[in-house]
Amino acid sequence: NNTNRITILNDGKVGIGTTSPDNNVHIVSTSSETGLIIQSNLGGTGSAVGGQLKLALGARNNSGSGQADTQSGDVLGQIMFEGQGTDYSYQGGNIKTIVTTGDGNDNRSNQGTAMTFETIAVGSVSPAERMRIESTGKIKSTKGIYFTGNGLDGNDTGISSSGDGGDLR
Repeated sequence: NNTNRITILNDGKVGIGTTSPDNNVHIVSTSSETGLIIQSNLGGTGSAVGGQLKLALGARNNSGSGQADTQSGDVLGQIMFEGQGTDYSYQGGNIKTIVTTGDGNDNRSNQGTAMTFETIAVGSVSPAERMRIESTGKIKSTKGIYFTGNGLDGNDTGISSSGDGGDLR
């Protein structure tokens, strides 16, 4: 049949299932589970890696020096989860990797990052950070719940609450 399946606009935007893509790649489907598969057909070797999704900020240049670097507050990548209310669409949650150190003149060994997890509360219109994994590995919760001890191996592990904010250790 003559149904349009893929569109490439003059500005380079690609639409799959849409003739008016809103971003570089825009996939639209009427099925309940629209998916994207990135697959490697290489057999397992003990060190094989399957599909990879890379979110990047920067020139991706490995020349050694003179590159503009990321700075504290920059978001290296973000996965956004969106929904639809009866009035407006909404951003229901995010997973982000944020640069926490860096002043515009740092090499890669001085670029600390944190991974944050955001959700939207009932009565709110935008997501807020609920949990953070810091560059040190410490996990912080905005609700003050944290683990203490040596890990989940049964040695001195507990769960504590400290009020408005806490660390998962």
